[in-house]
Parts: sequence; C-alpha cells; structure tokens
Amino acid sequence: MNTLEFTVFEINNMSPLFIGLSMGAWGLGGLVAFGSVSFPRVLKISALSLAVTEAICLSAFTTSNDAWLMVVSLGVAGFANALLVGRLQTDIQHAIPQEIDDRSIWAALHQIMNALNLGFAAIFWFALSAIEHQRVAYSLVVASVAFAVLMFAFRDRLGSNKAR
Repeated sequence: MNTLEFTVFEINNMSPLFIGLSMGAWGLGGLVAFGSVSFPRVLKISALSLAVTEAICLSAFTTSNDAWLMVVSLGVAGFANALLVGRLQTDIQHAIPQEIDDRSIWAALHQIMNALNLGFAAIFWFALSAIEHQRVAYSLVVASVAFAVLMFAFRDRLGSNKAR
C-alpha cells in the first residue's frame, strides 16, 4: 500500500481492523486474479476494461466514507490491477525481439513505473497542501484516472501479441 491509501484511512478515521481488511482485500484480489487465469473468459477481459475498473474502484475507495465499500473497492481493484499488470508484462515480453537482452528493457520499465509512482505522490502532496483537507480524496480520483489512462496508452504503444 502507498502513502496515499494510508492518508485516506486516516482521513476516514478507519480502525486498525478495517485498515488490515483493506490491505488484505487488495492482496486477496490479486490472489483471485492469479487463480482465475486458467479460465479463458478471464483472459479475454480487455486491458481498457481492467484499467477503467481499477480507476472506478480506486475512485470509490478515495471518495467513500463507508469502510466496507472501501474494503470491497480495494479487493476488486487488486484483482483488476493484477490482471492488468500481468497482461502488460506479457505484451512487453512478446514485443521484445528474442535477440535483444530484455533485462535492460525491464530495468528501464521498472524505473519508469517508479517515476510514475513518485509523480503521483508529488501530485498528491501538492494537492494536499494546496486544497482543503476534506478534498484530498478528489486529488486521488484524478491520480487514479490519470494512472488508468497512462496504463492504457502504454499498452497501445506495445502493439498486439502478434508482433512476433
């Protein structure tokens, strides 16, 4: 979990129980995604659908005052995130020609993702200092939507699995 989520927990005065349930829900969503990849229908979910689902769930998480809705939202977001990340990594692997050492590409991609995470944190902390405390959740909504758009745009630039 990131600093962003813990700030939302603090704003909503969530108990340690619900913080733990929320963190566990994200992990459980990822575990369910891992277990569901053997079902062909799950693998046919589009990357755009996964990105939009994750953005909607993160938006619900950041704007809700209901602890159970926050827990469920993080569970579904964890599921969508795990499938989306797996899909993107597979597409990247297929887009890299076999004669190229892919370690440097993976290292660069991880650095880009780290930079994006730092960028979102900077946007969040700027928004936190620039607007009222109650409106912090709305900056998270903007960051969530921006994340979904970036993930989708990144996927489009990779080409299809037929690249090989």
